[in-house]
Amino acid sequence: MTVTVGGKSRELVKNAAVLIFPNQVHSLKTEEKSKHTLCVFSDKLVNSFSKQKAGLVPENNFFILPDYLADMFNNLDIKSNLSTVKGTLYSLCGVFDDNAVYYKRDDSKSEQMIIRIFEYVTENYRENCNLKKLSEYLRYDYAYISRIFRKTTGMNFNAFINQYRISEACYLLSTSDKTVLQIAEECGYDSLRSFNRNFKEYTGISPAQYRKSTQ
Repeated sequence: MTVTVGGKSRELVKNAAVLIFPNQVHSLKTEEKSKHTLCVFSDKLVNSFSKQKAGLVPENNFFILPDYLADMFNNLDIKSNLSTVKGTLYSLCGVFDDNAVYYKRDDSKSEQMIIRIFEYVTENYRENCNLKKLSEYLRYDYAYISRIFRKTTGMNFNAFINQYRISEACYLLSTSDKTVLQIAEECGYDSLRSFNRNFKEYTGISPAQYRKSTQ
């Protein structure tokens, strides 16, 4: 898997980890197959660390977990004791912090615009979500938004929308019993044919094959 954060990319290996701070632009891409543990957690679980780093972002988000911590992290689940969860996450942040260098967060106009775009996509990706409607929502010139978005993310807006929808579809295929057609409609596709085509383009396999691989 190749992970990109803040314009820096790295191919992950065993025990490689990435700590992504709030509102950092990032992407994950796998050419064939990969296995990873993804943990999205509230900064309240590591409150002291969060307060210390408020307004800062790391120059490098990548680091290596020692074996013992990788095992602790991978063994966390919904039934884990809250103290165990906090202890593991604090240990993870501590290992990261030992060698991290930070700089002040960019609160520029373009950075704030990107955050608003991501918020818009999260709320509207099921609808006819396109750059024209986005420009009307933000009240900025169509070409200006397109240029800023491509410069920041490395892709055009339509490609991002498709990638986002397929990501949501992958989640639903692996966690729900909904039919492929229901998932396609829920993720903003008007036809099963276009959904299947886009899904295979981004994942290399069909939705049915993906569902089977996660069971």
